Amino acid sequence: MRGPAVYVERDPSGQRLVGLRLIGDMQEEHYSVPDEADALEGVRFAAEWLRARIDATTGGNIGLLCLDPRGAVCSWLDVPGADATVVRAAVRQKSAGAWGDWSTMPALEAAETVESLVPVGGSSLEPLGDKQLAKNSGQGLIIRRKNADEEDTPSRRAAVLAMGDLPVKLLIDALDEMKIEVAQVTSLWHAIASAWDPAGEIREDNDPLVSVSRVDTAVMLVEPDGHVQWAWCDEGELLAAGSARIEPDAFVDNEKARSFGSGRLAMDWLAWTAQLGRSPRRVLCLVDHDEGRTPGAGEFGQAIHNVWPGASLDLLRVDDPILTTFLRLQERTAGGKTKRRAHESKPIGSLASRPGRAHRGMYRWVAGVILIGAVALGVLGTKLRGSAEDASMQAADITVETNALIVSELGVNADPVYPILSLQSAISALQLEQSGGDFEEARPVLLAVDEIAFFLANTTDVTLSRLLVDQYLNYIELDATTTEAAENQPKVLQNAIYVNWDDPEVRQTSTKTIATMQGYWRDIDEEEGGE
Repeated sequence: MRGPAVYVERDPSGQRLVGLRLIGDMQEEHYSVPDEADALEGVRFAAEWLRARIDATTGGNIGLLCLDPRGAVCSWLDVPGADATVVRAAVRQKSAGAWGDWSTMPALEAAETVESLVPVGGSSLEPLGDKQLAKNSGQGLIIRRKNADEEDTPSRRAAVLAMGDLPVKLLIDALDEMKIEVAQVTSLWHAIASAWDPAGEIREDNDPLVSVSRVDTAVMLVEPDGHVQWAWCDEGELLAAGSARIEPDAFVDNEKARSFGSGRLAMDWLAWTAQLGRSPRRVLCLVDHDEGRTPGAGEFGQAIHNVWPGASLDLLRVDDPILTTFLRLQERTAGGKTKRRAHESKPIGSLASRPGRAHRGMYRWVAGVILIGAVALGVLGTKLRGSAEDASMQAADITVETNALIVSELGVNADPVYPILSLQSAISALQLEQSGGDFEEARPVLLAVDEIAFFLANTTDVTLSRLLVDQYLNYIELDATTTEAAENQPKVLQNAIYVNWDDPEVRQTSTKTIATMQGYWRDIDEEEGGE
């Protein structure tokens, strides 16, 4: 871990910070939030206390931020699929009072505990993973289909961990403002699984004479206030977890309290065994080394062994179970590597990926790049628009100069409105003259005009705007009342006897619709054949 570990202590609801434990290399400092401070003040005081300690020791980094199990629950839920996002969505859609089996699981002290954890922004939801299942099926959730005698639905059941984390979010945000980085966020249950599962240790040697058996392990951590935190694990991966309130008399010479406490744990474990289809074959029980505090811990461990006879039992007396857990996570191998897989344990996603200064800086850089790109595109667009206007002006000037040159060259034979058509007629006449062909008879201009007049007399949808009929080229321009009339009415002229008219070309102006047609004289032979 890069930096020390910080253990967050909260009240039973999990929504108020009461203290911190800063755990470094073989040392610890404790901070208690003043009783008179409200929830927000408590978070601010805790962040300032951490800044004063961390800046002086580690250069501003927290390697591991660990949440206590207060305000947390681990249980099963019906989900429509195995994807982690689907599981979170299914949990968040559950309304208060509709939590199903969660309110009846033996691991819960009261149904109200679950109802207070309806995830509306103050809770983190994480499906529990299984390495072996991930290898076999390609997905990392512990999923069990319903039994055949249960309701016939496509839903399946998944193990889900829900933790109230509102004060922790505020603490992370306050530390981020103080430029203190939190590398990883996890829970005490994950930390217990990573620290105490023997199969989860990283080995640097490959001695064939040293064997490590892989069995499911149950780790029990007895807190000074009588709470027992237990976690099932496989190679350091958390499979199931829970909390139980054990009467203090169970750790002294009180056979009845001891039997009740061990029986309660056995009921929880049997329920999880039915769900997972697996059970622990090794049990580790961590108790305080102080004999005056837990004089009957050995008898309590024996009671656990009696109700769970298929597993081996190891009773470990340590000075402080929580402190020892974090010190084990910081142990390293002879090669300097992390000895246990705390860095591989599944973090609490909503907290581990919480946006901070780095994200805000990235957003600012992205916004700056987008702004620069927008300005560059605006400048380029302005230049292109100016270039387009210049090109349009040049084209207009060229058109005016060309028309003036045609009119000056053709003189009275030029049409000042359509000089291009006059030039085409002049070119056609010149080509005919230079070709030395036979003399062509005059075209029946008046007859062609009569045909056009007859057409115009029988329609009210189009009116004549311009007409050009000469020996070489014919042109007609009509104003139409509608686009449909401009497209269809002039086609009647295509049946004319003397002129072969092309299809009309229609264009729109701001005030009217205009149809234009060009016509060519039919051949003399064709005209005679028609007669």
